[in-house]
Amino acid sequence: MSKKDIHKIDNYLIRVGIIWIFFLFCYGACGGNGLGYLMLSCADPDERLFVVTQGGRTETFTSDATLSEIYEQSPGAEVEIFTPDSVEPIFEGVNPLWVWTPWLLLFIGFSIRREEDKVIEVWNALERTGEIGISELSNNTGHPRDFLLKAVHIINAHSEQRYHVDERHSIIHRISSDDLLFYIEKCNNCGASVASQIRLSKIKPATCPYCQFALITDEMVEHAYEVNRFKAPQKEPEKPFSAIIFMLLITCFPPFGIAYAVYKTGLLKRL
Repeated sequence: MSKKDIHKIDNYLIRVGIIWIFFLFCYGACGGNGLGYLMLSCADPDERLFVVTQGGRTETFTSDATLSEIYEQSPGAEVEIFTPDSVEPIFEGVNPLWVWTPWLLLFIGFSIRREEDKVIEVWNALERTGEIGISELSNNTGHPRDFLLKAVHIINAHSEQRYHVDERHSIIHRISSDDLLFYIEKCNNCGASVASQIRLSKIKPATCPYCQFALITDEMVEHAYEVNRFKAPQKEPEKPFSAIIFMLLITCFPPFGIAYAVYKTGLLKRL
């Protein structure tokens, strides 16, 4: 079973979001009192931040000790004291857009991946069975009928192997050159008019609605294997996603980059 990656855009969104957050963390930790602000944020309300320099060695810690107690512990040291009010927040002066954008990228990326995983679950089930009733597939995957029909549409847009939804018999089956189609004019047993094209099904054989006699006989199947083959329709080309355009947009104006990624998934229209 091949690895499936339907949208691919979720990979870009998640990776860019993680890298972005990493650089934000580095900026906050290395610039100004970012590390001290983090330490004070995790400390008890009555604790202060001490930066003690002695003999070329600097130690930073939080404590509820008094200044005299710190001097007793480190005689002759240079001591700086910081309180939560005296330390600027890590991203003070940074445009909020640059702070919140990576989290939005992760949220959208994982949302797309969650929907993608549902479709892949259906895809895997169809690959295993080749033909399955919609109700059985719904029970196996836990997804409603409407979602399954939309999932088949998405799978057909990304898979070399296409699938067809037989609404009349509530079956989803693989389209293959081995599929056999028969035009049945009337029932050979009771003579009732049928006048419809019927596919040879492995799980639900076609029968006459009046006498329940099999409409497709073994002789018809043997003859059809020699002269009748069903040709699968060609797959429509997938709309391309440009990583270059995405990176330019997300760098210059993040909202446009996010909008471009979501639009290219087609998720808003199909799910």
